[in-house]
Amino acid sequence: MKIDARIASLYVRPWLAALVVLSTRLAAAAPPPVPVSEAAVRTFMSEVSAASQARDVERIGELMAPDCIVVFHSGDPRDQSPSELDKPHYLSQLREGFTALHDVSDYHYATTNLRVQLTADARQAIVDADVMESLTFNEHHIVTRSHEASVVELRDGRLQLVKVAGTVSGKSQ
Repeated sequence: MKIDARIASLYVRPWLAALVVLSTRLAAAAPPPVPVSEAAVRTFMSEVSAASQARDVERIGELMAPDCIVVFHSGDPRDQSPSELDKPHYLSQLREGFTALHDVSDYHYATTNLRVQLTADARQAIVDADVMESLTFNEHHIVTRSHEASVVELRDGRLQLVKVAGTVSGKSQ
């Protein structure tokens, strides 16, 4: 039995038209992407600072996107190769560092000169800040200063760190 193309098209066209109308309505019903606001990013970065001050590795991990990359430059002109770590390796290093420094007293983490720049589509923010960490270990007071640039993005309905790049500008004792 041979089906006439004209007859077949009479049955197919209404289905195609219905599919097009349905997909158009579904696309129109989807909520528009929520823009990132400067106030929300500042609040988020306060959470990052609080978790860092508390040395709360689990909370820091919650604030990072699964594919977050952390890049640090030593600031030493003789050392031109940056350290680049993915999230699992960065969190592992944090745990090791905080464990090794369990006897640290007087630990402080502070962020200053925080500047937030939203991207044109307001889907991301670039956050520049100066970070100072100080601690006392075996009666030695150590201060480390760095400049960090972070990319913050709205994913799965919440802000997350996508990239952190820092340059250590100096240590003093």
